[in-house]
Amino acid sequence: MARSFAAASSQYLSRASAVVGAAPMTMACWFYSTSAATLQTIMEVSRTGSAGTTDKYRMILRGDLAAPNKTLQAQQIPGFLATTTVQYATNQWHHGCAVFATTSSRTAYIDGGNSGTDTTPGSPGTLGQTLIGAAWDSSSSTFAAFFSGRIAEAAIWDVALTAAEVAALARGFIPPQVRPQSLVAYWPLGGRYGQFDLDRWKNSLNLTPSNSPTWVDHDRIIYPQPVVWPQRVAAVGGATPWLYARRRSQIIGAGGIT
Repeated sequence: MARSFAAASSQYLSRASAVVGAAPMTMACWFYSTSAATLQTIMEVSRTGSAGTTDKYRMILRGDLAAPNKTLQAQQIPGFLATTTVQYATNQWHHGCAVFATTSSRTAYIDGGNSGTDTTPGSPGTLGQTLIGAAWDSSSSTFAAFFSGRIAEAAIWDVALTAAEVAALARGFIPPQVRPQSLVAYWPLGGRYGQFDLDRWKNSLNLTPSNSPTWVDHDRIIYPQPVVWPQRVAAVGGATPWLYARRRSQIIGAGGIT
């Protein structure tokens, strides 16, 4: 399953705190956009407050630009933005990732590669909220740039993931399998975890839906599978007991697959 957002209905998910307060930071998810005509926000960690508080880190789609510039961008304010080298296509699933290594280095990825990097310096101020499917518009002190389509398997790390780790996510590995020691929040938004906006990682950084986004299907994801051995003890009730252990090869870290 995945969360489905209708921009016309101003639908989004939010948390009234920044799950990560500064770079380094990585945000990633699967997305399925139904619009090639508007600026859309996939994920954002931003500052709240009155006009002028524009500071933020976010991953956006530039459907508002003419082809061939309908790309995914990793944007930092103040600072600048990194742009993928290929466009996104509507009505199909893509994997998106925005890596903010420092306040002067950011990289945007689509489908595990096609990356673009920017090194313009900037230092966002104190951040105070986390959003999926919308951006904070400081000029009007409201939400804007709503997403049109589906989002699933969203996550944020407090490190800059490597290109190899981003590629692993795009192959279908779930966020807890990639640098789990640095994963801060993981929102499956459906799947095997049910129709909830809960953080399924250790910090319980749950999200709150606004304006009733719905639930729809999502492509297959590679969830961890156990290695199973028959236990060499007497059968219980006519059945053989089993022991389970997670494969180490399903955990992907800074040094690659371990």
